[in-house]
Amino acid sequence: MRYAPKAEDSRSMSDESKEAWRITDRCEMVADVALCAAIVLSPWAFGSTEGVSLFLLMALAAVALLSFAVRLVFGTRPVWRASTAGWCVVLGLLVLSSVAGIHQVNLPRGLVHSIAPGVQRWSLPTESNTGVRDVGAESAVDGSNTADVLTGGQAGLEGWFFGNKLGLNAGGSYRFGLQVLMAGCLFAIVSAGRQPALRLRRLALVGLGMGTCLAVFGIAQHFGSHDGLVYWAFEVPGGLGFGPFVNRNHFPFYMNLCLGLGAGLLIDKLDGLGKHWLRALFGEASFSWLIAALAFMFASLVICVSRGGVMSAIIAVMLVMLVRLRPANAVRTTVIVLAIGIPVSLLFVWVGFDLAESRLNMLVETDRYTQDGRWHLWRAALQSVDEFPWFGSGGETYRYWETIHSHADPRWHSGTMQSLRADNEFLDVLCEYGLVGLAGLLLATGGLLWAVLHAARRSGLAAGAAIGVIAVLIHSVVDFGLRVPATGLLAVCVAALMCCQPVVVRKPSRRSRSRRRYQMIQDGGDGASSHQSSDRESRSLQGAVRSAVVGGDGEDASSGIRDRGDVSDSILSTRDTVIRYALAAWLVIFALWTVRVNRRYAVAELAKLSAADQMRRADQASAVAEMGAAVDAVPEAVELRIEYVRTIQAASAMRSDAKMPERWTKEILSQSRIIQRLCPLTWQPSAWLAQYGDADDADRHLQYLVRARRLHPGQPDLAVLAGRAMQSEKGVTAALVHYRDSLTYSTEHLQEILQRLDGQLDASELVDQVLPTDPVVLLRAAQVAPTVSDQWESAVFAEAALLAVKRPEAYARDLDRGETEALRSSALEILGRNDEAIDAMRMALNEDPEQVQWRVRMATLLLAEDRLDQATREVRIALQLRPSDRSAKALQQELVRRKSLLP
Repeated sequence: MRYAPKAEDSRSMSDESKEAWRITDRCEMVADVALCAAIVLSPWAFGSTEGVSLFLLMALAAVALLSFAVRLVFGTRPVWRASTAGWCVVLGLLVLSSVAGIHQVNLPRGLVHSIAPGVQRWSLPTESNTGVRDVGAESAVDGSNTADVLTGGQAGLEGWFFGNKLGLNAGGSYRFGLQVLMAGCLFAIVSAGRQPALRLRRLALVGLGMGTCLAVFGIAQHFGSHDGLVYWAFEVPGGLGFGPFVNRNHFPFYMNLCLGLGAGLLIDKLDGLGKHWLRALFGEASFSWLIAALAFMFASLVICVSRGGVMSAIIAVMLVMLVRLRPANAVRTTVIVLAIGIPVSLLFVWVGFDLAESRLNMLVETDRYTQDGRWHLWRAALQSVDEFPWFGSGGETYRYWETIHSHADPRWHSGTMQSLRADNEFLDVLCEYGLVGLAGLLLATGGLLWAVLHAARRSGLAAGAAIGVIAVLIHSVVDFGLRVPATGLLAVCVAALMCCQPVVVRKPSRRSRSRRRYQMIQDGGDGASSHQSSDRESRSLQGAVRSAVVGGDGEDASSGIRDRGDVSDSILSTRDTVIRYALAAWLVIFALWTVRVNRRYAVAELAKLSAADQMRRADQASAVAEMGAAVDAVPEAVELRIEYVRTIQAASAMRSDAKMPERWTKEILSQSRIIQRLCPLTWQPSAWLAQYGDADDADRHLQYLVRARRLHPGQPDLAVLAGRAMQSEKGVTAALVHYRDSLTYSTEHLQEILQRLDGQLDASELVDQVLPTDPVVLLRAAQVAPTVSDQWESAVFAEAALLAVKRPEAYARDLDRGETEALRSSALEILGRNDEAIDAMRMALNEDPEQVQWRVRMATLLLAEDRLDQATREVRIALQLRPSDRSAKALQQELVRRKSLLP
């Protein structure tokens, strides 16, 4: 019996195809709305760096993934549009997330030690330089204390412990891996969407609006409040915030992307006007508003005084201009730069921004720029690579390496601060995820850079977006703003659409024309045939017609052999369906799992906020309980457990009896052992075990302190504690190295150290064995030592300070010319050489005439020499600079009294 397709079957297939296209349209609309909502909302919540805001951001991203999964099952077959460059980006992100996943896997111990030799070094006891066995990690790696460690219902933590893993912090790698994998998924679904040019234009409009709002908000907040306030209410430590971002160096990452998208709209509009672009530029209102928006964005980029942000934007503009170099473009670009630069200059004059007084002036002062702390941060990132070369030391471990490899300059030591990142995205990945992770990042970056440079040649809109992407990539060499979730999401969307832009135009072959027609059908570009069936469906229809002509159910009438084309199409169709269903199932599982993980962090953040509120109400027990709930929500978070112990300490200090309850002491000891097993690089647990452990076991107490010193040599408090223990157990000689280390980073404990050494060493021995070759420390010793012991003379320390000033290569402290002369003046004053001290102070004031304290000291020296008129002049200048200065007012009254006694 022969089969012929009926009209009803054709209509049925057409109806099914139309329904699939309707589902595809709705799914893409849902994904676009979710991503646009995330892009619009995420910057305002401090860049979505906190737990609750990041949870909402991930929830919107999960909606986009789920809508794509629905399209895979019920909609049309998606088409990959990002070409080879897009595959490079996806593969690079997949490699990076895979390295983070490897950190979760237990491997044979021998393999771990051969691939990552640092695991054995930091997890097993070693011999310290003092000859004391470093067993701080002993309870963290053997199994003897497991019962003590896994208290409080924490028996599920074994999977997060290090030991037979390539990394030292599985929890940090886990969250990072999920975020990178989410970025790869979002890149893929955006790359598989239709009409990338139209979607890039829509994204450019969103970026233009967001950039303008953020720029106006940042400028208003900067000049409407003092530095360090966000939303005029929230205090940012260090005063480094700008706009809604808690760090001024993170603001340019997002702003450069918005600035590039806005510039793309302007360039594209001018390209479409042909030779009439100049008249339209100054004649149409839309151009005026667009130029005003770009002016505000660039002005905010400068006012936030991020040197890397400004320089990366300038370099990106120059690079794209070079790619699009044509005579017509040169004239047009010059006019655009002037049209934007003039309003920016007028805005600077209006708000009173002084470019010369900002941090941007360091760009032309090479000696000051090279003194930036980034060099120290980069050096610390490289020093751990030889121990974890291939897969890195684990996520969020750089902050511990920075304290282990502490810088010698006291102003960059980490005794009171901790650097979370290396201020270089590539070095940060190299440190935490090794050469394999860095290779994945370079693969993604190289593919993206190739795509944006080629796309920038084809359209003005792509050229503007390329400026933003290139600026972000360049800025990532000196900072880590891509780690901010809001910026990362926008960068992923822009990068995906840039990889989908057309690159070359050539005469298509017959096969490419066929594929282009298929792609047009997928895009819905042909209005009359936007809902036609795909090529595979057409082939199936042809097979049915062929079977009607040939005979039977697809069998040859003469030979009875089944048509092989139908069998092949059926197999391909089945395999395609299986792949789509499997990918959809994986996307659903991954999206829900990511939301679940980030929900735990949101719950932990809410518990932390509640604990802080309870502490303000002096309800210590409730605060400790809330922090315990936060730890239970995210048991793998090391820093959260450290904060939990600090909360217990603060709550104990607030008690009326100032005595810590025994249950809190046991909890601190238990948490310390857990933290050591989660990440052995943390120094706080060893210090807490020494502080709250068995007081009768002096040897173990000393061993814990030595391990803590090894993990944080730049902590002056730890050095003093170790010195005390060494002096009690092994004598003065063993303690001197710890006392010297403490004074290297801080003079806070100088008086205590001198009191402990009173009667043990004379002044010369103190200079040789205890006091570092640092003029600041030696001068402070000259001021303090005589009050501690009569046998120590200030002149010895003052002379040592003068000698140290002449040898700047002998100490790590970075002093400018004015500070050096001020130190010389103080030392000469102690030695009684007042004339020389006055000359040195005058040279210091020549270097920095606005130093009020130096003016007051200069007036004091002049007053001691009865130079009343000169002293009066210095006091007047000091009061003009700072009218409320108490020391200057007191000195003014003394001068009035002295003048009244003159005949």
